Amino acid sequence: MRSFRLAVALVLVALLGSACFSAPGGGSGGNLEADRRPADTGPPQPGGVFRYALPSDARSLDPHGQSSFNTHIAIGSTYSKLVDFRTGPDIPYGSPELEGDLAESWEPSPDGRTWTFHLRHGVRFHDVAPVNGREFTSQDVLCTVQRIRELPGHQVSQLAMVRDVTAPDPYTVVFALTEPYAEFDTNLAGHFMWMLPCEGTRGEFDLATTAIGTGPYVLERWERDRERVLTAHPGYYVEGQPYIERIEISIVPDQAAAIAAFRTGQTDFLSALTLDVAQAERLLAEEPEAVLFREQGLTQTRVYMNQEREPFDDVRVRRAVALAIDRQGMIDSIRAGGSPTAAVTPTLHGGLPSEEAARLQPHDPEQARRLLAEAGLPQASPPK
Repeated sequence: MRSFRLAVALVLVALLGSACFSAPGGGSGGNLEADRRPADTGPPQPGGVFRYALPSDARSLDPHGQSSFNTHIAIGSTYSKLVDFRTGPDIPYGSPELEGDLAESWEPSPDGRTWTFHLRHGVRFHDVAPVNGREFTSQDVLCTVQRIRELPGHQVSQLAMVRDVTAPDPYTVVFALTEPYAEFDTNLAGHFMWMLPCEGTRGEFDLATTAIGTGPYVLERWERDRERVLTAHPGYYVEGQPYIERIEISIVPDQAAAIAAFRTGQTDFLSALTLDVAQAERLLAEEPEAVLFREQGLTQTRVYMNQEREPFDDVRVRRAVALAIDRQGMIDSIRAGGSPTAAVTPTLHGGLPSEEAARLQPHDPEQARRLLAEAGLPQASPPK
């Protein structure tokens, strides 16, 4: 018997003054899905192969050269960070709670200008040349920070407050800041702050085509636009993990082909990137072993207005565009349910609740017309 898992992150409308979409997901999704949820079968068992398809591939594996989702999902289980966001069944989605990754502990100085990170002992890189499974040390942190600053990598803003970084010993890293910064550890938990080996930052291997990290999975093979294969890192610092022995990712741009692969058992998982909810409902009806998971997400698709060009240099025009957007109507008729959000999705710390976002961003075509007329653009009135 094949056991399918079908995960769909519901895309919810989050149109702002700058018009953007966001994907903080929905609830349980109905009895049909709940009835199909597999029962808890006890502790995880090691072994097995997990196979899934994605519609597109990374152009590069270099985390400092690319901010693309495709790049960072490709390397996310290969590299590690100093600290990370805590996740788990008892942790609310979007929680800002941190836990150690490569650092086992850290603390700021009383004045908030110095942060000291204490690294785990015995963390080893993947046994791939030229790194060859050596131990991760504070020098790798210095190499990573130096490369981010010199390129500069797109992570440079996360380190803008850093005046100096030193390594007094192999297991200690000290960041001296230009001013107190209470959430500096949160910056280092950011989704782009992977720690690289010095061999990579010095150019001893090509970071664009090879990823050698300390994470739970080793990149065994990458054939761009075809497949990625990862295998469990036998020297991973978390004892007994990872559980899955091998991960196989196929690049399948054609949605029909991806669904066919799922139906015939060639893949075990389809993500929201390759599947909309209507198709998910059809698969649920046609595949008795399929399970639909509705999950929260953070992806935003934005339409920007260039404030340096007419007519968007006028705040009245930008406000009119915001007022002309029927967010709830789009949720009801185009998207698969959900709720409006503001610039920061409600699933993240500091985000406005959906109700407040909706109140602050009303759909008011009449006011939009008045603002456009005031700005000298009556002919640009929004449609009725």
